[in-house]
Amino acid sequence: MPDFKKTQKELTELNSDGNETRGRYGEDESVQAYQVKVFDANDKQIAEYIYDSIGTATEFQLGMQKKGYTTFMQVLFV
Repeated sequence: MPDFKKTQKELTELNSDGNETRGRYGEDESVQAYQVKVFDANDKQIAEYIYDSIGTATEFQLGMQKKGYTTFMQVLFV
């Protein structure tokens, strides 16, 4: 059975170019996660955490940097 809501969304001008993560008024509806990787002095990865809020991820990242570790954060779209 066809999904009429999905079909209608695909036919709208806003989503005709494949913007499936956009809402009714063009707002971004994709889900973001924040991945923080921690490296020691030899650039060996010693930890990897994923957070759902940038505030928590940044707080963790700064804590690790204060302890002398190198960190890397990236945004993941899930």
